[in-house]
Amino acid sequence: MKHKSNNLTRTRILTIMLLGFILWGCSTNNEPVKKKLQSLTENYFNSTNRRPNIDSIKVDKISDEIYNDISNTYSNSKILKILESKNSEDDSLIYNLIYKYSFPIAYNSRHIILNNLNLVGWLKDSINDSFQPTDNDYRKAETILLKGLKSEKEKYSLFLDSINIRNYYRQYVFFSKTNGDSMVYVNGFCELLKQPVDSCNTIIWKPIDWKKTIVIVEDGGDCYWRILINLTKKNFDFFMINGEA
Repeated sequence: MKHKSNNLTRTRILTIMLLGFILWGCSTNNEPVKKKLQSLTENYFNSTNRRPNIDSIKVDKISDEIYNDISNTYSNSKILKILESKNSEDDSLIYNLIYKYSFPIAYNSRHIILNNLNLVGWLKDSINDSFQPTDNDYRKAETILLKGLKSEKEKYSLFLDSINIRNYYRQYVFFSKTNGDSMVYVNGFCELLKQPVDSCNTIIWKPIDWKKTIVIVEDGGDCYWRILINLTKKNFDFFMINGEA
C-alpha cells in the first residue's frame, strides 16, 4: 500500500513538472515577437523617409539585441502590443532601439575613425592617447549627440533633426585625456565634396578622400557640424553647426 502511495506521489510530481514546462514554454514563446521585430528592422532600413538602403546589415542580430533589451522591461504580450500600436511614443521607443543597436553594424559605411590626434590639436596639452572604441562607445556617443542636437534645435531653426542626421558622413577621433576621461570628436557632413587636383598641368576635380582627410568648410549651413563629446561624463563640451553661405 505504501509502495502504491509513493508511486502516486511521484506521478503527481512528474505531472506537475510536465505541466510547468508546457506552461513555461507557452509563456516564453518569443518567436512571434522576434519575427515582428526583425520585420520592423528590415522596414526601417528600407524606408526612404528614414534613411537609404544599407547593404549587408545584420538585421537578425540587431533585432535579437533589441528583444533582449526590451524584454527586461516588458512581457512578450506587451511587446507585441507596442509593435502593433499606432502610438507615436511606442513607435519612437522601438525606432530608437533599432537605431541604437545598429551602431556600428549598419552605419559604418559612412563612418570612419581617424587616429590623427592633430585633428584635435587645440586640446594637445590635455590629450593622452587615441583608443579603439567599442560598440557601446559608439552608442553612448550617439545618445549624447542626439541630446546635443535637441538643445541646439531649441535655440535655432535647423533643418537638421534626429532622423536626417543619421544619413550624414561622420569622421570620429576617439581619445583619452590626461585626467582619464574618454572623449570623441565627431565631424559630420551631408555630402562628399570635390577638390581641384593638378593632373599633368590640367586641373581636374576629384572627391576629397574623407577617409584620410578631415573635411572642413566655411559656411554651408547645417550640412556641416561638429561636436566634442565626453563619454566618461556623458555630456558634450560643444556642438557647432556651420553658418549659412
